[in-house]
Amino acid sequence: MKRMVAAGLAALAMLGAGCLESRMVVTVNKDGTGTIVSEDYLSPQMTGMMEQFSQMGASTNAGAKTDPLAMFADQIEKKGAELGGKAKLVKKEAKSNAAGWKGFALTYTFEDVTQVLLPIGGGDQEKDEKENFTVEFKPGSRAVLKLVPPPKAPAAPAAEEATPPGMDAQMGAMMGPMLAGMRVSMEIRVNGSVVKSDASNINPDKKGVTIFDIPMDKLVGNPEAMKLLMNKKAPQTETMGKLAAMNLEGLKITDTSKPITIEFE
Repeated sequence: MKRMVAAGLAALAMLGAGCLESRMVVTVNKDGTGTIVSEDYLSPQMTGMMEQFSQMGASTNAGAKTDPLAMFADQIEKKGAELGGKAKLVKKEAKSNAAGWKGFALTYTFEDVTQVLLPIGGGDQEKDEKENFTVEFKPGSRAVLKLVPPPKAPAAPAAEEATPPGMDAQMGAMMGPMLAGMRVSMEIRVNGSVVKSDASNINPDKKGVTIFDIPMDKLVGNPEAMKLLMNKKAPQTETMGKLAAMNLEGLKITDTSKPITIEFE
């Protein structure tokens, strides 16, 4: 299983591992402390394959083949490092999502939100550390949290067309069944009420903002979106910004190519 995927680029990487639902909820207090809850679920087809592989392992005990915490032990161990190593794991539990997919939920606490790596759409943090936000924070009765994306990379020379005309639509049709149920989301919640933010998706309860919430199958059938997904060389900030500008129905995406400020009290 891959780790939490980016809202675009890493979606293609995930196709090699099957359908996944991945959620991250970061809750920040007025003093900069807080929690992170990270949840990952795999489709029954993929958990079935993993159970078969675990049965083939000579050192795997009988319970591991059906216990998500054992099945995903490697990924669980790496999660803390992906968050920068400053978040403390305080709880882990096997869970199933609403569709019955098996997975796990991890709860972390942190003492300083500026010391935590928050992914821009997720991604493989071991290889893509530059795709994390720089976090700035001003504590107080009216606290200010600012997520700053990495500097924009110099424009690269125009590349040749990666796929023949019409191929994006064909790929979309082929990938549709594989993407069914796949969803990635990230939310910043606050211990208080949001009074001001330039995020495009302030939650109705004013308790936070949605950085992205993407049912991946909603992108199928949109040639422009599929082209973005298949461009693996583009920075995640660029891809997220372009997806946000498309205003696709069923998707919530805040443009992560620009700083996001959240003021709350």
